[in-house]
Amino acid sequence: MATIPSYDEWMKRTKRGLLQTRSDELKDVDKALKRYDGNKSVDNKKLLRDELEKWKKSKGTGDQWKLSIRNTKDQIVEELDEALKPYRVGGTPAWVAPPLPLNPAAGSVHLGQSFEHANSKERVDVPQAFKRAQALISRAFQGITQARLATTPQRAIYETWFGTWSQTRFATVFNTVKELHDALHLKPVVLYYRGKNAQGPTDCPAEGGDIAGENFFGAAWKPKDLPPELDRKFTYIFLGKAFFKSGMYANDSIAGVIIHELSHSICGTDDVNYKGEDTYGPDLCKRLATEKPDLAVFNADSYEYLCENFQNTLFVPKPKTMNLPKKASIALQMRAPVV
Repeated sequence: MATIPSYDEWMKRTKRGLLQTRSDELKDVDKALKRYDGNKSVDNKKLLRDELEKWKKSKGTGDQWKLSIRNTKDQIVEELDEALKPYRVGGTPAWVAPPLPLNPAAGSVHLGQSFEHANSKERVDVPQAFKRAQALISRAFQGITQARLATTPQRAIYETWFGTWSQTRFATVFNTVKELHDALHLKPVVLYYRGKNAQGPTDCPAEGGDIAGENFFGAAWKPKDLPPELDRKFTYIFLGKAFFKSGMYANDSIAGVIIHELSHSICGTDDVNYKGEDTYGPDLCKRLATEKPDLAVFNADSYEYLCENFQNTLFVPKPKTMNLPKKASIALQMRAPVV
């Protein structure tokens, strides 16, 4: 994906000799890029986009600007144009989220306006991930039902993530999986984009913690913490940079991340801290199941791996290449109310 060049790189690659003076429109692009280089804010990015659009129009109609001597050598202007496409042009979003329906369909997925910063593939992949999550939780619901029988493979999978058999613990896990199953199929969800190209809270009053970090998968409010101005008929989930790096299948999938976040927002699970570490990843989840199974039944990642394990009976934990931030999935702070 194209990236915005630095001011110095831009000036070097658009320089064409002493006799090729820069037009006023191009100088305005230069100034806007220099300003953006010093402060990479949303407003400065909008200004840069607007000035580039003015320069393009000064070169004629259509794509005539691509024939400019500033671009023909190595397509530097095309690179800048492509890098700015996901962002607002003249204050108008490049992509506009449909309004939330008054009577949303059961299990429907709705994208917040922050998805204007996502690329088209991400906007298509996210609803597909929810379909995959629905299939994953349906399989898990069947599996957890069969786990009641002591000699089944499903019982072994259950005990991997929630410890030795206890009727009380099993009842908690069963009810949680059932709640997740019902929510994924019946409750509409609103998603907010905090991926690679995110530029501030354009649609919801929540930021803070590591929500914008490279290792951040997602966020969701617990039921008791949902801001009062949000419509409770929906579930609300933030999807971070690490989410969009995950695969569709196996463990640590984007469908599994959705289940993890839904367990926070629907069932009030935690990212359980045990021995000074938040319980993320298969190794720590297995340790919690062995040493503190009464805590495992409240741990979000344990439910993600349970569901993925029922789908993939050849579950092979991937080495964690990212160090997840503490409380990454629920560390939300309130900003201005949604209007």
